[in-house]
Amino acid sequence: MEEDPQESISEQPLPGRMAEYGTLRDEILRRMEMRNSIVFGTLTFTGALLGFGLETPALALLYPIIAMFLAAAWVQNDTVISNLGRYIRENLEDAQTGLRWETERQKNRLREAQSGKIYPSAIFSSEGVFLITQGMALLIGFANQPRFTILEWGLSAAAVICILLTIAFFHYSSINNIR
Repeated sequence: MEEDPQESISEQPLPGRMAEYGTLRDEILRRMEMRNSIVFGTLTFTGALLGFGLETPALALLYPIIAMFLAAAWVQNDTVISNLGRYIRENLEDAQTGLRWETERQKNRLREAQSGKIYPSAIFSSEGVFLITQGMALLIGFANQPRFTILEWGLSAAAVICILLTIAFFHYSSINNIR
């Protein structure tokens, strides 16, 4: 007979559950720091690469491709944060522990999502950084190139596809946060 994982968690002694909560919250904070590092690193990288891209337009067209992978890393960390929060809400927060932070945060996220208004958030601001810098790179690539070679056309097509994938990644992250 298999043991129900939900029962075993709620039957754990309170100190064990509190220790697990503390460990998971620490992991969430670590992942949030990683997300911030990715954004700040992206901004630094953007300045350097696009500075060279003014001289070599094909280099600017590489940026949206690289930025898409950095955005994917950001979204991966955001997804883990959401999953950890969901686990805490569903398995550790109850009357016995007195913990409510994740449950209350989720109520606020749902209320904001249902209102239809755009609220400043980590997803909104980070998505803006990635998409604006990708768009700038595309404009630099196009503006400085009187005649595209096959390589530039290929890089341009790949850049546009990567920008669309970046949009899809952040859309997934937004949906995942309100589940």
